[in-house]
Amino acid sequence: MPADAVTVVLYNAMVALAGQETDSVSYDQLLLAVAAFFCVSLGGLAIGIVFGVITALITKHTSELPVVEPLSILALSYLAYLSAELVHFSGIIATVGCGIVQAHYATKNISKNSYITIKYFVSMASSTSDTIIFMFLGMVLISDDHRWHTGFCLWTLLLCLVFRFIGE
Repeated sequence: MPADAVTVVLYNAMVALAGQETDSVSYDQLLLAVAAFFCVSLGGLAIGIVFGVITALITKHTSELPVVEPLSILALSYLAYLSAELVHFSGIIATVGCGIVQAHYATKNISKNSYITIKYFVSMASSTSDTIIFMFLGMVLISDDHRWHTGFCLWTLLLCLVFRFIGE
């Protein structure tokens, strides 16, 4: 997941650089892109950590209201994402940061039933999201005319396999 978040942040930085009117990128623009990358990433992480701490504090005082525990964990995770995106930070990194803090602190404050509820809800949401993503990918794949380039496909496959084994 963090690799996905970094990929999205880097993609946005490259789109901003590619969208310029000139064909070359100056040293200042490159430094600005690197600074923006760290600003967006660390800003998202900071927002996520803040919402994770808020979740831990809320769940510390919800032992009498077990219904509130899963709701607060899920809602504050989503609020971390929305808040980060609202100020143009990385919502994905905010969600990861929030989840790390919640896993370390908030899960110790909730009941076993709340933990199981959260676990199965997140699993169901993950499976549903994967299904929707691959359904949209399939629709886009058959809706556009694509040019086949054997060399590109073979290089892509080879590099995916090589870097997959390097990453392990």
